[in-house]
Amino acid sequence: MFLRGAMAREEHDEFSDIDIYCVVNEENVEAFLPNRSQHIETYKKAIFNDDIYIIAPQLLVVYEDMIHIDLFTVTPSKISDKDAIKILLDPNGIHS
Repeated sequence: MFLRGAMAREEHDEFSDIDIYCVVNEENVEAFLPNRSQHIETYKKAIFNDDIYIIAPQLLVVYEDMIHIDLFTVTPSKISDKDAIKILLDPNGIHS
């Protein structure tokens, strides 16, 4: 998992959304996608949740405290280097 956007660039403020990317192996994408809402609601129940596709499968989620998360699902081959990345979780040490 990694951050992108204003938070990864350390340009965020209290109104910034949170762009979280989950890297999923190609063979696991179809199994992962239906469970995204359950994963994202481990923080708390969302008041808005929309499944869209702009650059990748994406959940747009808003909570009652107005925190806005964009949860993208990407495969290793679809990670671009067009913006800063801040690694959040790398249990297999891929980016060590």
